[in-house]
Amino acid sequence: LWQRIWDLREEVLVAAGLIAWAIVSVRVTRWHAGGNIFYLRRGLLFRQRKEIPFDRVDALLAQRAVFSGLFGAAHVSLDTPAGHQRRTDISLTLFYSKLRHVMDGLFDRSKQHVVYRAGTRNILLMAASWSNPATGLLILAPFVQQAGRILGEEIPARLYDTLGTAAAQASAQTAALGIPPIAAAAAYILAAGWAVALLVQTFRYSDFSLSRSGSLALVQRGLISRNFRLIRLDRVGAVSLRQTLLMRLFGLYSGYVHCVGSGKEKGDRSLLTAACRLSRQQRLIGCLTALPVTHADEVLRPPRWAKWSFLWPPLTCCGVLSLLILFGSLWGGFGRLAALVAL
Repeated sequence: LWQRIWDLREEVLVAAGLIAWAIVSVRVTRWHAGGNIFYLRRGLLFRQRKEIPFDRVDALLAQRAVFSGLFGAAHVSLDTPAGHQRRTDISLTLFYSKLRHVMDGLFDRSKQHVVYRAGTRNILLMAASWSNPATGLLILAPFVQQAGRILGEEIPARLYDTLGTAAAQASAQTAALGIPPIAAAAAYILAAGWAVALLVQTFRYSDFSLSRSGSLALVQRGLISRNFRLIRLDRVGAVSLRQTLLMRLFGLYSGYVHCVGSGKEKGDRSLLTAACRLSRQQRLIGCLTALPVTHADEVLRPPRWAKWSFLWPPLTCCGVLSLLILFGSLWGGFGRLAALVAL
């Protein structure tokens, strides 16, 4: 045993240093929420002290991830107008019971009423239009690698063999339709990445609801990892309504809020309402904020001659790709490769 520990002495020292640093960081951190003040003091070599009145807090973000949830903890961030553009004013990890105490100091739950709750169909439609195949593949690859470390190296090998066999069979079937096997395999790989991204986005935004208590709004979402966001409605800078191509086919819009604290979290979209009709979006925004939702007196559009500036880039790309595909064989091996990429 001592020989094994000596062989792993560098790893043991690093692990011991991380544990010691975590213990010291907890011991030097002190905070208090009460009397309309949030107080924080932390730091070992460089001491930091902050006092923020509750009425100056414009946004609060709380996250209960899977791992931290096992220990009854949650990560909380507070933002004020005086804070940094990209970093939160206060960021720390608390027990969930303590987090509820902080939230109760801001949000009066006795006056809470649900304004909007997103249906499963709307969440699936929105997640389908958001999902990026490349993002899904970036999530899938580390997951398979970590599963191999935990369960054994034969698990990823079998999984890759199964995927390879399925892709080979699919390529053989699509080859009969005139689709090149490489293009078919690439399509199936992208489809797998899109499916993984769809699953992640669905879990992230399931059980989406919007509640209001006075001038504060509470946005809750997440199926496994829960996310809570408090927003002061009287300090909202703007609300934008957006459509993806898929949502436009169904005449749906999603609403996004722009205020202090928006966009600081990685992957944060600051979603306010998910996949609603325009009339319902206008009613919700009118009930929540003082922003005007009526139709404008005058609609500004680009002149007709300016439409060509929108059309020439895609038309030029289509023309170049068509030439690569048609005359790629004239350039030898490089031309065939370019034709395959263009296809």
